[in-house]
Amino acid sequence: MISLYYGQPTPTQTSIYNYFFGPKDKPSGLSINNMKEWAEVKWGKTGSLDTTLTNAEIVTEIDKRRPFYSIILDPQHYRVCQGYLIQNGYFYMYINDPMPIGSSGTPKIEVSTSQEKKRIYVR
Repeated sequence: MISLYYGQPTPTQTSIYNYFFGPKDKPSGLSINNMKEWAEVKWGKTGSLDTTLTNAEIVTEIDKRRPFYSIILDPQHYRVCQGYLIQNGYFYMYINDPMPIGSSGTPKIEVSTSQEKKRIYVR
């Protein structure tokens, strides 16, 4: 999802996994360090981990046109925050999530930090 934003070829999840571990390994997911490395090697960007999760940070990143990884746990799962909405006293995030399969990348809206545990900013 972030590859598309930066105008880069959009790899499959399998090809990203194979980049780190090879096709013979059984997929079990990528680590935060893997995702930070991908940002650096493939996009020339720095990935930085954040756990403070403030709405002000969302505004800063999105207003500077920098979508970021929004991570939920149990199990660890990566989504992309691509926007925000402030309405009737509530702060919402526009989340692009490949799950469930077949969601076709349509952004959904959720109350900020309702499920989120960590972020990786891509700058």
